[in-house]
Amino acid sequence: QHGVTLPGQMLELITRRVEGWAAGLRLAALSLDGHPDPALFIKNLTAEDNVVASYLVAEVLDAQPAATRDLMLRTSIVNQVDADLAGELTGDPQAADSLAALARSNVFVEPLGGGWYRYHGLLGALMRLMLRRESPGRVPGLHQRAARWYQRSGLPIEAIAHAAQISDWPLAAQIVIDELAIGDLLEPGGHSPLADSLRQMPGLPVPPDDPVPPQVLLAAAALELSDGRDQAGTGPLDAAERLLDQRPADQEISSRLAAALIRVAAARRSGDLGRARAAIAQAQALFGQLPDGVATRHPQAHAHGLSARGAVDLWSGDPAAAAAAFRAAAATARPGSPEYAACRGHLALIAALGGHLNRAAELAAAATTLPSGDPVAAAAVALALVHLQRYEPAAWQRRLKQADTALRAHPDKLTAALACLAAARGALAQGRAPAALDLLHRARHGWSPPPWLDHLLTVAESHAHTAAGDTRAALDAAASTSARSALDACVARARAWLAAGNIQAARQALAGPADDPPDIGTRLQAHLTDALISYRSGNPAQGRRSLECAIHLGEPEGYRLPFVQA
Repeated sequence: QHGVTLPGQMLELITRRVEGWAAGLRLAALSLDGHPDPALFIKNLTAEDNVVASYLVAEVLDAQPAATRDLMLRTSIVNQVDADLAGELTGDPQAADSLAALARSNVFVEPLGGGWYRYHGLLGALMRLMLRRESPGRVPGLHQRAARWYQRSGLPIEAIAHAAQISDWPLAAQIVIDELAIGDLLEPGGHSPLADSLRQMPGLPVPPDDPVPPQVLLAAAALELSDGRDQAGTGPLDAAERLLDQRPADQEISSRLAAALIRVAAARRSGDLGRARAAIAQAQALFGQLPDGVATRHPQAHAHGLSARGAVDLWSGDPAAAAAAFRAAAATARPGSPEYAACRGHLALIAALGGHLNRAAELAAAATTLPSGDPVAAAAVALALVHLQRYEPAAWQRRLKQADTALRAHPDKLTAALACLAAARGALAQGRAPAALDLLHRARHGWSPPPWLDHLLTVAESHAHTAAGDTRAALDAAASTSARSALDACVARARAWLAAGNIQAARQALAGPADDPPDIGTRLQAHLTDALISYRSGNPAQGRRSLECAIHLGEPEGYRLPFVQA
């Protein structure tokens, strides 16, 4: 009606900001008529020289009694307020009556139910601006009170957000540690609201001669790791641990627990199994030293500790214990949280390594991406292994790319090495033996893989040498594994002799003793290898029996690749 035409995006923005306030929309339209920069006007709707802001000040805020006006200014720092929070911010036990009266008189105060209220967005923003102008010295204290109130109410994210508003690193870090929330800073993807609030604060404004509390150092170390600056993160962590070592062992339990969990995360990234084991053992002992009820009130911290335990168990070569820890962590974590997705992803990876393709695909389907949209590395590697064994090259390659993206954002040596193993097996399936050998070398680069993983890599190297036509290197690789009598090593030796045309040696290699019940894929490969040996040695009846055994094993899980390769 005022003849003001706005682009759709600006019209949507101004409509959303006035929240249905017709007079505000009319005032904005009057001001926009002939305005040289409509976008700037809409952005600055709460500027004090704005006609909309002037109306709100004159007709709403300044029209209130002094005590009510003061209450409104003080409580404007929070998005929603109830009587208890208003009393905390104002010291006025009658704050509830004032809020109810404001809502009844329709003074841009909206009742939300349950005794909670919110200010109209424009009025709230304007009051925060006026509070900073009229009483700048009040603002830090109000945010500190709000932070403590939210912490007592079990809302650490809101508490830390208020500490971040005034760049109060000690307060924010103390809340992180006291609420056992260090796992939120370390979670896969590193995009938790808590971490984002801390990132909004400037660097630590601490003079060189002023000691930094260990809690601040721990929060800084966790953020450095979350942001991928692994080496930078160990500096604050070392400094925090030195400070904690100077204090009695029965004090600062929450800080010591946070340090242990950060140390586990750092060790997983660097590939230091010994340090990861020591740190998780320390973390478990510290969980037991927490005051009664603390761990119960913070289930997410327990979930993070169980997940770290599972990662170390898997790394140590105990998939059963790892699966139990990850299942317990997933049961404790919030459904849909990054921790939950990571646990499901690791359970999928354990299933895929055991050859249980159906189970792996089912578990990974619910853990493919984090709430932030980032892929889950363990789930992506698990699905890569599934698609590979089912001979689905395009899907296999897509999942490996997702894993690579996830591991660049959140490094993990073990998962990265398993991704290289999956990529190497895929390269072999495509007939690219040199590329497979290069990928297997990359899996070992910069760390010492645990024995079980080193065994898998060595067996894969044997197959790659066989595919390249180097029987001697293939046999040497199969013989060099620490588990020479394992069935997959026997299969690798038999395949090498088969490729060389020595049927008798292949039969002897496959007939060797086998340690431990192997996974489904290895048993399937053993049956297929026996079928090849039997057919080539003139025993088709045995060959058919072995082939039928392989089909019986592989068909329910959808295996195709072993049959293609054989």
